[in-house]
Amino acid sequence: MKKLILALVAVLTAMGLYAGETTVEKLHEHYSAEANKTDNPLIKEVAKGLEEKASTPTQRVKNLNEAVERWSNGKASEADKELIKSNDEPFIKELQNATVYGFQMDIDNPSYHFLATGSASLLSVFSSVIDLYMIQHCTNDLSKITPEDFKNAGVSREYGQLMHMKYGFMGTTKDAYKKYIQAVMAFNCSDQKALLDYVDVETVEATVLTNYDTQKSASQIMEFSFHNKKGIECHVFGETYKFENGKFGIHLKKQKCGTDAEKEVEGSVWPFVDNVENQLDTTFSSLNVGDKVKIFKTK
Repeated sequence: MKKLILALVAVLTAMGLYAGETTVEKLHEHYSAEANKTDNPLIKEVAKGLEEKASTPTQRVKNLNEAVERWSNGKASEADKELIKSNDEPFIKELQNATVYGFQMDIDNPSYHFLATGSASLLSVFSSVIDLYMIQHCTNDLSKITPEDFKNAGVSREYGQLMHMKYGFMGTTKDAYKKYIQAVMAFNCSDQKALLDYVDVETVEATVLTNYDTQKSASQIMEFSFHNKKGIECHVFGETYKFENGKFGIHLKKQKCGTDAEKEVEGSVWPFVDNVENQLDTTFSSLNVGDKVKIFKTK
């Protein structure tokens, strides 16, 4: 089974690279031959159109292959890099989105073109190998990953388990796959964000939209705003509670994002700091419109 998967990677990668070109070329050959046998203007027009279509992708693939060859030998020009990026970047972005935590990679990475072509044909297979690499090395920086690393991961027992979860074999779900990656990152890599993801909690940086009245003894409703991952503005509402020392905390109650229906959320609001690990005091003395805060809440 493992050998079969590796063989599929090689074969389907090649198919993904050249299938479109081969189809056009064969059609072009067929209609060119027919055009030489007949005076039918329609067939001649089709042959002419296919000739134009066939020549452009063929030349582009040739230019790309030559650029990749120079790039792999460390002799690529800036024009070569731009050509490779224009071809590969959409596949790299798709691969980044398919992994649980995304990853960092640029054109100078020796595996850039390899991963792009793999993503074009076997997105789930390649994204799972990257997820495995990240939880093994506790990083989403792929600057040191090599095709050999990819091959070794693809024949490992751990990779087989990931593929069982990702493809839903034996009743597992994609959500189970995601939870597994989050759990391993959280507990093996001491990753705080992964731990929050695992328990369905997220942290966001938000802006205060209402002033806190220090003269009131009763609880107050505070409003905050932030933009979610889709760029949609969300409003979160919380209720204050006081401590004996005069400071106060905030329990979250509800959230509304864009035109979505309002929903209940649980969580709290903390003062804004760059490093949460250094945060000793999670209460407030005051809050004013425009202040920045850190919000921990259910997703």
